[in-house]
This record gives sequence, C-alpha cells and structure tokens, in this order.
Amino acid sequence: LRVSPGGLSPHEAIDRIRFARAGGDVGPWTVEVAKGEYFLSEPLTLLPGDRDIVFRGADGAVFTGGGEVGPWEDDGNGVWSAPIPKGPDGAPVWFEMLYVNGRRAERARHPSKGFFHLATFTNFQNAAGKWVERVGFTNESAIAALKSVPAADLGLVSFCIDIKWCYAKRVVRAFDAETATLDTHFHEPVPKWAIWSTGRGSSVAFENIPAGFDDPGEWFYDLRGGRIRYRPLPGETLGGIRAAAPLSKRSRLLVVRGDVARGMPVENVKFENMTFEMSDAPEDCVAVPRGPTEFAQYQAAEVCDAAVMVKGARNVDFVGCTVRRTGNYAFRFEDGCRHCSVRRCTMTDLGAGGVWIGARKQHLAKGEPLFRRLIDKLAPGSTAFVSVEDCRIENAGNFNPEGTGVVIGHASDCRVEHNDIGDLYYSGVSVGWSWGYAGSVAQRNTVAFNRIHDLGKGRLSDMGGVYTLGTSYGTCVSNNVIWNVLSGGYGGWGLYNDEGSEGVVMENNLVYDVDDGGYHQHYGTDNIIRNNIIAFVQRLGCVRTRREYGEGYHYGKVLNSTFLYNNIVYSKGVPLAGPGVRNTWGVWANNLWFDCAEGARPVFDGLDWDGWKASGKEVGGVYADPLFVDAEARDFRIRPGSPALKLGFKPWDVSAAGVRQ
Repeated sequence: LRVSPGGLSPHEAIDRIRFARAGGDVGPWTVEVAKGEYFLSEPLTLLPGDRDIVFRGADGAVFTGGGEVGPWEDDGNGVWSAPIPKGPDGAPVWFEMLYVNGRRAERARHPSKGFFHLATFTNFQNAAGKWVERVGFTNESAIAALKSVPAADLGLVSFCIDIKWCYAKRVVRAFDAETATLDTHFHEPVPKWAIWSTGRGSSVAFENIPAGFDDPGEWFYDLRGGRIRYRPLPGETLGGIRAAAPLSKRSRLLVVRGDVARGMPVENVKFENMTFEMSDAPEDCVAVPRGPTEFAQYQAAEVCDAAVMVKGARNVDFVGCTVRRTGNYAFRFEDGCRHCSVRRCTMTDLGAGGVWIGARKQHLAKGEPLFRRLIDKLAPGSTAFVSVEDCRIENAGNFNPEGTGVVIGHASDCRVEHNDIGDLYYSGVSVGWSWGYAGSVAQRNTVAFNRIHDLGKGRLSDMGGVYTLGTSYGTCVSNNVIWNVLSGGYGGWGLYNDEGSEGVVMENNLVYDVDDGGYHQHYGTDNIIRNNIIAFVQRLGCVRTRREYGEGYHYGKVLNSTFLYNNIVYSKGVPLAGPGVRNTWGVWANNLWFDCAEGARPVFDGLDWDGWKASGKEVGGVYADPLFVDAEARDFRIRPGSPALKLGFKPWDVSAAGVRQ
C-alpha cells in the first residue's frame, strides 16, 4: 500500500489491511508513506490481530498532531498576533505549546529568568473535597503580576513549582490581594516527602501571565482578545513566520494496543524512517475542558504518557525514526510488551523524557512471591526484553522537567546501550520503580556504553547520570561516560544507588565534572562498584554513602553494604570520601585515591590518609597519582606504569561509548 498526501491516508491503509485479513489474507504487508505531513485528528491505532506490517517512510514523511497558526498581523509595539484557531465545534482550541519557525517559543513567563520563592504554605481540604494549596508571597513583582490579572482570567495562568526532584503544574484558582496569597486546588494532598517549602526550598514561576509577556521570542494566549500574541526575535519578519501548535489536542499520535488479558498482542510490526511530531500535553492531566494542564509532583514525570504508546506488543520495533516537539515522552512501553525495540532513533525537543519502559504495576506469575527474590518467571502482563540502542535523546523536560532520558520501571531483562543522552533537567537513565526492600521485578537490566551528560542544569535536585532503586538482581551499569551533572540544590550524582538498591553491579564507568558525588549510595545492599574512574567532583565528596538502619531486612546488620574496589578516585581540593562512609557495612579494597590540588591534604570522611588507613575501612588501597594522560583536558587514559595497574585496575576503551555509526 502507498500512503500519500491527498491519497490514501494512514488510517485508511490500516482499514484496508484489516479488511484483507478478514477475507483470509495471512501474508505480511508493507505500507510505503510518501513525503509529506499527515495531520492526525485521531491517533493511528493498532489493535489485537494487527500483525506482520512494516510502515516505511520516505524522507520527510511526518505524522503530526500540529496545525498552522495564522495569518499574522502587526499589532505595533513589537507584537504580532494571529487569531486563536477554532476546533471542529467552533470553540477556541486551547494549547500550551507554540512552535515558531521550528523553535519551541517561550510561553509568557514571570519572572523572565530565575524563580520566585514562597513566603508561606498551607495545605487543607475544602468543603468540596478538594485539597487547597495556599501560598503567600512577599516579592513585590510577583504580587503586582497577580494583581494585574482579571479574576475571570486567573484560570488561564499556570502556577509552576519545582520541589527537590519534583515539579508540579497547577491552575491559579484565586488570588487575595490583601493577604498576597494564591490558591490552587488538587484532588490529593501534597505528599509529605515533597512539601512545598518556603524560602529557597521551592522555586516558582507563572506562565501565560500578562506581566510575563515582555521579551522577544515569547508568546501569550489571549483568550479574552481571541488572539495568539507573539514578540518576534531580531531578524524575524512578518512574511517569514511559520507557526504551529498541537491543534489535534492529541498527546498520543500512535497507539499500539494489544489485549493483554486475552493474550492477543499486536505482533511483528515495524516503523522505519518515520517522524512523529507535535503531541499535546499529557492526556490525563487537563484540569478543565479547554484549559490548562494540571498535575502533581511525582518522579521522572511518571504522570506523562507518550507520543507513541505501546501496550500488549510483541516484536514491535521503531528503527531510524524521529520523535520531536512533544508535550510528553517520546515512547512508552507498558503492560505486556516483549522483545520490542527503539533503534537508531532521534528524540529531541521533548516535553518530558525519551523512553519509558515498564508496566503500570508489578505483574507476577501465579504463586510467585516478590519480597527480595530473584524473579525468573514472566506473567502475562510482564514487560521484558525491550531495548533502546544507538539513539539520540536530547533537549528534554521542556514541559515537565522531571522527564528522564530512559526509564526502566516495572520491567526486566531490558537493555539501554550505545545512546547519547543529554540536555535534561533530571536523570539520564533510571532503573527500578520500587522504593526500599519490598522487592521488585526490575531485574537483569543492562545500561551500557552510553554517553550521558548535561543533566540538571542547576534546576532540579537529587538526580543521577544513572539512577537505581529497589531490588535489582542481575542489573549491570557498565562502560558509560557521564559528565556535567549540575543540581539545583543538592544531589547532582554520577552513579546513584538510591532507595534500597540491591544487587547492582556498576563497573567500567567514567564519571567526571559532577556536583555532589561521582558515586553515591543513599541506602542499599550488596551493590558492587568496581573498576570505575571518578574525577573532578565539585563538592561534598567523590564517593559518598548515607547510613540508615533496617534491622531484620539484611540479616540483622546495618544496611548500606557496598563492595567498592579497584576504582580510581581523583579530586581537586574536594574530599575523596564524603561523610558517613566509615559507618557503612561492606568491603572497600584496592582503590587508588589522589587529590591533584597543589599542596593537597586529602580528606576521607574527615580523616587524612594515615587516619583513613588506620580506620580499617579499606584494604590494600593506595594514595598516588594515577598518571592520566591529561586530566585537566579530561583525557583519562592512564599511562604505562600507573600504580592503578598494580592494584588490578583494568583500562577499557572509553571511546566505545555512545551511538555507533
């Protein structure tokens, strides 16, 4: 079949294949998609029984949820405007993303740069059962901006708040000018672990607020005036502007939906060289009809769906595809996905993250217990054997900064290999979705040969280049290069075993230029950290752990068992081992430590080198220059004669990380 603009549509192609199958056809099908844009007013959906199909796109074949915004007029005073597009029902289409000449334009924001901070916060339940979040301000600019909004238009203003590793977006429900307090509502209280803090603990900004419409490149949704308003950048011309927005109102452009309960998957389907673009904000996060998006803070943008949603699938592959300009994740593989892949794909300008892999809950085979056990049987709803290889995932978190490059949640036996993941506000790769020692199905996952960089960007906190949590027997994190992890407040880690991480091996990783620790274990047990290079941490300590007790969970011993050996740890005026490591159970052996600062006095959990040796924490370690080729230029190859070699350190080819040609 051949799909083309003005000819057979993608939906009609699927219908024809189904009609042929109903008549007894059992052969494979190829759908050739000609160059052009295909507006999807409804998601392209594959259902149980759809199988053995290849969608092959010509260069420039684009499935889009976006439509043109225009024509544009000059309003004067450096402002252009266009009519708000109308939907099929004749009502204005609400959208929160506008792309001007291919660039995601900045939504009118106050303050233009940086954030406001709360003076007060209370959380209580009102008579209607809604949880009210009441916040107070003392900043005069914030108060003046809110006063300038007519009460009838407050519901069009988005209240956006960063809290540690979390982000929340709310609709402004009311503003009391006398008390300088603002109310938002939600259906659940703010969780105790992420209470909105006063002072610098939480960072606040307003979007689509008139006071924020003041800089070139910004746009404003003026419902009262019926116009989209835009301030052009230098060099842009009225005749040369091309603007688009997700007018389909579809967050999901492609849906693959097999029937997990009945064992009827979508099978053997491949998408080659296709582009999916301009998905809307997450489908389940719209606060009011034709109004702003609203969601609570969780972790890793869990609430976000994806432009490409896959469930109940076997051997569904995406090869050489592009997903861009989304309001959510690029791909999401949920319950019952097996042997699926994303290969040689580009994911860029993402609303949240790149790829989410994992069922909505932990599926277990009948009679199979979960608590801290090796899980080697799959249930019908289990997700396993999904791979992400040779992909570029960049410029993410533009709508929800919690977005993560790749998440492996409730899934096992998955691989994330040879990818380039960077320019995000949160973690590069996250593995596991179970906190503490309750047990997890996220086992035997592999994160290897990835380049992971430029994370956090000074905004969110408590993140890692590779982040793990929960029981993860057989999981290996190896041969990755991680650099430039910059947190907003704390916790810019390179390798991060968090929340009961158990049974993880981290080896042959190069980590440098990160905030708070090249390796950090919050709490965990039986994790092996070997043959890594950790260098140029900016504060706190190159290697850190946190002591926590858990009697009865680990043979009656204190938790935090870490086996750390044959590593090179290299600093410049920063502690080599941070506070607390001497109080954790485990074996540290044959590590090489060195502080290259002039006249350095190395620090190990408050001790000097002699005190560290005498403490008995480590066996066989040495303090010596590892003889890097050029550490200042970030060339961490080691020269012949390095004392690390005598300790058993084994060099590896760092250049093998990243996308293969």
